[in-house]
Amino acid sequence: MLGKISTLGVLVLRSNEFYGHVGPPPGNDGSNYTFEMLQIFDLSSNNFTGSLPSECFKNLKALKVNPDLNTVDYRYLELSKSSYYQNSITVTSKGLVMTLVKILTIFTSIDFSSNHFEGGIPEVIGELNSLVVLNMSHNALTGEIPPQLGNLLQLESLDLSSNDLSGEIPQH
Repeated sequence: MLGKISTLGVLVLRSNEFYGHVGPPPGNDGSNYTFEMLQIFDLSSNNFTGSLPSECFKNLKALKVNPDLNTVDYRYLELSKSSYYQNSITVTSKGLVMTLVKILTIFTSIDFSSNHFEGGIPEVIGELNSLVVLNMSHNALTGEIPPQLGNLLQLESLDLSSNDLSGEIPQH
Protein backbone atom coordinates (compact mmCIF):
# COMPACT_ATOMS: atom_id res chain seq x y z
CA MET A 1 0.00 0.00 0.00
CA LEU A 2 2.74 2.51 0.87
CA GLY A 3 4.30 2.09 -2.57
CA LYS A 4 1.31 3.82 -4.13
CA ILE A 5 1.89 7.13 -2.28
CA SER A 6 4.14 8.78 -4.85
CA THR A 7 4.26 12.16 -3.06
CA LEU A 8 5.37 10.75 0.31
CA GLY A 9 8.36 12.81 1.49
CA VAL A 10 8.96 11.40 4.96
CA LEU A 11 8.46 7.80 6.11
CA VAL A 12 9.22 7.26 9.79
CA LEU A 13 8.40 3.82 11.22
CA ARG A 14 10.97 4.06 14.01
CA SER A 15 10.63 2.41 17.44
CA ASN A 16 7.80 0.02 16.79
CA GLU A 17 7.83 -3.75 16.86
CA PHE A 18 7.64 -4.27 13.11
CA TYR A 19 9.30 -7.44 11.88
CA GLY A 20 9.93 -9.43 8.73
CA HIS A 21 11.68 -8.65 5.47
CA VAL A 22 11.80 -5.22 3.84
CA GLY A 23 11.09 -4.85 0.16
CA PRO A 24 8.45 -5.71 -2.39
CA PRO A 25 6.39 -8.89 -1.95
CA PRO A 26 7.67 -12.10 -3.59
CA GLY A 27 7.14 -12.06 -7.35
CA ASN A 28 7.11 -8.25 -7.49
CA ASP A 29 10.14 -6.50 -9.01
CA GLY A 30 9.51 -3.33 -6.99
CA SER A 31 8.93 -1.11 -10.04
CA ASN A 32 5.60 0.12 -8.63
CA TYR A 33 7.27 1.15 -5.36
CA THR A 34 8.73 4.43 -6.54
CA PHE A 35 8.75 6.81 -3.54
CA GLU A 36 10.02 9.51 -5.90
CA MET A 37 9.73 12.29 -3.30
CA LEU A 38 10.96 10.34 -0.24
CA GLN A 39 13.73 12.23 1.56
CA ILE A 40 13.63 10.69 5.02
CA PHE A 41 13.40 6.90 5.31
CA ASP A 42 13.58 5.75 8.95
CA LEU A 43 12.99 2.12 9.89
CA SER A 44 15.27 2.19 12.94
CA SER A 45 14.69 0.33 16.22
CA ASN A 46 12.40 -2.42 14.93
CA ASN A 47 12.88 -6.14 14.33
CA PHE A 48 13.28 -6.23 10.55
CA THR A 49 15.36 -9.12 9.20
CA GLY A 50 16.90 -10.33 5.97
CA SER A 51 19.12 -8.60 3.47
CA LEU A 52 18.58 -5.07 2.21
CA PRO A 53 17.23 -5.43 -1.33
CA SER A 54 18.38 -2.92 -3.93
CA GLU A 55 14.72 -2.32 -4.78
CA CYS A 56 14.43 -0.34 -1.53
CA PHE A 57 16.83 2.28 -2.82
CA LYS A 58 16.86 2.41 -6.62
CA ASN A 59 13.68 4.48 -6.99
CA LEU A 60 14.42 7.10 -4.30
CA LYS A 61 14.65 9.90 -6.87
CA ALA A 62 14.57 12.77 -4.34
CA LEU A 63 17.79 11.40 -2.84
CA LYS A 64 19.48 11.28 -6.24
CA VAL A 65 18.99 14.91 -7.22
CA ASN A 66 18.52 18.13 -5.32
CA PRO A 67 14.85 18.98 -6.08
CA ASP A 68 13.34 22.45 -5.89
CA LEU A 69 11.90 21.92 -2.44
CA ASN A 70 9.78 25.07 -2.56
CA THR A 71 7.39 23.63 -5.14
CA VAL A 72 6.93 20.11 -3.81
CA ASP A 73 3.79 19.05 -1.95
CA TYR A 74 5.09 16.73 0.77
CA ARG A 75 3.17 13.97 2.47
CA TYR A 76 4.35 13.00 5.91
CA LEU A 77 3.79 9.64 7.60
CA GLU A 78 5.31 9.09 11.02
CA LEU A 79 4.51 6.08 13.17
CA SER A 80 6.83 6.75 16.09
CA LYS A 81 6.69 8.54 19.40
CA SER A 82 8.94 11.52 18.67
CA SER A 83 9.31 14.38 16.21
CA TYR A 84 12.98 13.86 15.38
CA TYR A 85 12.74 15.24 11.84
CA GLN A 86 10.56 18.25 12.57
CA ASN A 87 11.30 21.80 13.52
CA SER A 88 8.47 23.54 15.33
CA ILE A 89 7.69 26.78 17.06
CA THR A 90 4.83 27.52 19.44
CA VAL A 91 3.22 30.94 19.06
CA THR A 92 0.85 32.43 21.64
CA SER A 93 -1.20 35.46 20.66
CA LYS A 94 -4.11 36.82 22.72
CA GLY A 95 -4.53 33.49 24.52
CA LEU A 96 -4.53 31.43 21.32
CA VAL A 97 -1.73 28.85 21.20
CA MET A 98 -0.57 27.58 17.81
CA THR A 99 2.24 25.18 17.02
CA LEU A 100 3.74 25.62 13.57
CA VAL A 101 5.54 22.54 12.30
CA LYS A 102 7.97 22.37 9.39
CA ILE A 103 9.59 19.25 8.05
CA LEU A 104 13.30 19.88 7.62
CA THR A 105 13.22 19.54 3.84
CA ILE A 106 16.95 20.09 3.41
CA PHE A 107 17.53 16.96 5.44
CA THR A 108 17.85 13.72 3.49
CA SER A 109 18.31 10.64 5.62
CA ILE A 110 18.17 6.85 5.64
CA ASP A 111 18.15 5.28 9.11
CA PHE A 112 17.90 1.50 9.21
CA SER A 113 19.78 1.16 12.52
CA SER A 114 18.99 -1.25 15.37
CA ASN A 115 17.31 -4.01 13.37
CA HIS A 116 18.48 -7.47 12.32
CA PHE A 117 19.41 -6.77 8.70
CA GLU A 118 22.06 -9.08 7.28
CA GLY A 119 24.14 -9.42 4.13
CA GLY A 120 25.92 -6.63 2.34
CA ILE A 121 25.18 -2.95 1.91
CA PRO A 122 23.54 -2.49 -1.52
CA GLU A 123 25.88 -0.69 -3.95
CA VAL A 124 22.93 1.30 -5.33
CA ILE A 125 23.00 3.44 -2.16
CA GLY A 126 26.06 5.11 -3.72
CA GLU A 127 23.72 6.64 -6.34
CA LEU A 128 21.78 8.61 -3.69
CA ASN A 129 24.03 11.64 -4.09
CA SER A 130 21.83 14.03 -2.08
CA LEU A 131 21.99 11.82 1.01
CA VAL A 132 23.16 13.70 4.12
CA VAL A 133 22.75 11.01 6.82
CA LEU A 134 23.17 7.23 6.45
CA ASN A 135 22.80 5.11 9.58
CA MET A 136 22.89 1.32 9.31
CA SER A 137 24.46 0.68 12.71
CA HIS A 138 23.55 -2.17 15.07
CA ASN A 139 22.57 -4.79 12.49
CA ALA A 140 24.21 -7.99 11.23
CA LEU A 141 25.60 -6.55 7.99
CA THR A 142 28.63 -8.34 6.53
CA GLY A 143 31.10 -7.99 3.69
CA GLU A 144 33.07 -5.10 2.27
CA ILE A 145 31.95 -1.50 2.63
CA PRO A 146 30.95 -0.64 -0.96
CA PRO A 147 33.34 1.82 -2.64
CA GLN A 148 30.25 3.46 -4.18
CA LEU A 149 29.61 5.14 -0.80
CA GLY A 150 32.45 7.47 -1.82
CA ASN A 151 30.04 8.98 -4.37
CA LEU A 152 27.91 10.43 -1.56
CA LEU A 153 29.38 13.93 -1.75
CA GLN A 154 26.69 15.52 0.48
CA LEU A 155 27.06 12.88 3.21
CA GLU A 156 27.74 14.45 6.61
CA SER A 157 27.05 11.49 8.89
CA LEU A 158 27.82 7.82 8.24
CA ASP A 159 27.26 5.24 10.99
CA LEU A 160 27.99 1.61 10.15
CA SER A 161 29.05 0.64 13.69
CA SER A 162 28.16 -2.64 15.40
CA ASN A 163 28.12 -4.71 12.21
CA ASP A 164 30.63 -7.19 10.77
CA LEU A 165 31.80 -5.05 7.86
CA SER A 166 35.34 -4.91 6.52
CA GLY A 167 37.41 -2.58 4.39
CA GLU A 168 38.05 1.13 4.33
CA ILE A 169 35.43 3.84 4.45
CA PRO A 170 35.55 5.28 0.90
CA GLN A 171 36.74 8.85 0.49
CA HIS A 172 35.16 11.33 -1.90
